[in-house]
Amino acid sequence: MVALPLYVLLIPVLGYFISSTLMGMLILAVMRAGRVATLVMPTIAAGALVLLFNHLLSMPLPTSPFTWWF
Repeated sequence: MVALPLYVLLIPVLGYFISSTLMGMLILAVMRAGRVATLVMPTIAAGALVLLFNHLLSMPLPTSPFTWWF
């Protein structure tokens, strides 16, 4: 119940990739998944969607205000 509103509030501030990775880590930590699964799976899933949308389909996902640092 708390995860969805928190995710919606984080997207404009942190962008899609960081928000999705943090929420995925939080959800897997609550489910008590293994350490590797908690750290790696959300990062790979969010990264795959960023690559698919931003690079292959040319449909940018919401980015954070500090994207210009990268």
